[in-house]
Amino acid sequence: MACSIDTDFPTHGLLPKKETGAINFLTKYPDFNGDGVTIAILDTGVDPAAKGLQETPNGETKVIDLYDASGSGDVDTSTVVEAKDGEITGLSGRKLKIPGDWNNPSGKYHIGIKSAYSLCPRPLKSRLKDERKKQLWTPPTQPTCISGYER
Repeated sequence: MACSIDTDFPTHGLLPKKETGAINFLTKYPDFNGDGVTIAILDTGVDPAAKGLQETPNGETKVIDLYDASGSGDVDTSTVVEAKDGEITGLSGRKLKIPGDWNNPSGKYHIGIKSAYSLCPRPLKSRLKDERKKQLWTPPTQPTCISGYER
């Protein structure tokens, strides 16, 4: 049986059939095309815009849902600055020294700023808020004398 499967690497958005062993599987089971199968992929390197991930052999949408848990894009780095005397000024106003062994021919750096708190998961934020409330608000609002006894 002649193999009509494309074995060149990379093809269709880096779907390496030969390198992953899929070529052997597809040769053995040529009718197995994944029709009716749903697969979840947990990987920070998946590009949903890749050509090979656009549609199934039946013309249906291949990627049904996407959740980026990698943190990619969390910090806006569209501000561009140039180094002066081996330093750049960050968006917080801090001077940031550029290591001498960095090779940046353009001399331009993309900078951004993000509150570490904004990167915290919701349960951690809730716990931090509760602890802060106990430290900052509870003591000043408690009476100094309760039922005749000093605190």
